[in-house]
Amino acid sequence: MERKNKACWNCGNYKAYYTKGLCHFDRLDYGLCRAKKETVDKHGECVFWRNNYGMREFREEIAKKKLNDILEGIVEIRQILFEEKEEKQINPKGR
Repeated sequence: MERKNKACWNCGNYKAYYTKGLCHFDRLDYGLCRAKKETVDKHGECVFWRNNYGMREFREEIAKKKLNDILEGIVEIRQILFEEKEEKQINPKGR
């Protein structure tokens, strides 16, 4: 099925530009087209458009791995806190 909206912002070749704000980075309305090697408007269209499903899947896999690492760290902290709580119940005065 042919996509009707092949805007640059939805292209695998497009990399948005950002400016630094006070508390976060603001995305601009233009960015780099890696195929053309020039700055383009995010609403523009060109013949080099390609989907970015592969990149989305790649980022999703990385996010899942990082979340799993964080979850393992939280489980370890939970276990340490649980053991300390049990120890305090056994020895309430810290003897």
